Amino acid sequence: MLPRAAAQRTTKYRTAKYRTDPIPQEAAIMGQIVRVYTGSDGESHFENLTPDQFADIANNVGAGDIIVNRRESPSFSDYHNAPRRQYVVNLNGIAEFETADGSKVRMFPGDVLVAEDLTGHGHIARSIGEEFRVSLAVPLAEG
Repeated sequence: MLPRAAAQRTTKYRTAKYRTDPIPQEAAIMGQIVRVYTGSDGESHFENLTPDQFADIANNVGAGDIIVNRRESPSFSDYHNAPRRQYVVNLNGIAEFETADGSKVRMFPGDVLVAEDLTGHGHIARSIGEEFRVSLAVPLAEG
């Protein structure tokens, strides 16, 4: 659990800089869970998930390796699709994801990205700040 000051800072930062909808306080303490998926327009979009929705997804582990990634910061990965259906837990550092419409999501340690944009235009990924970004990627079964 984040210290109270960190939770307040994170909530204020996310709300003020990158989100148009307020984050419920319990979500700020637990961390955010965001899904990136391909819409019918062929573009990637973000969707906020509840812990219950994520539990349904996370309990459907698929074949393949569970991977720990370590990426230097800052770094930039231009438009790309998710390599597989997976969820990615940010363990250290700050990640930023962006879709073609300019929407951005910043992920801090403890936040989860459910990556399901396997087709279409894809998304941009950045590691920002000075710390290495470390993440854990878990494959998801189809369906």
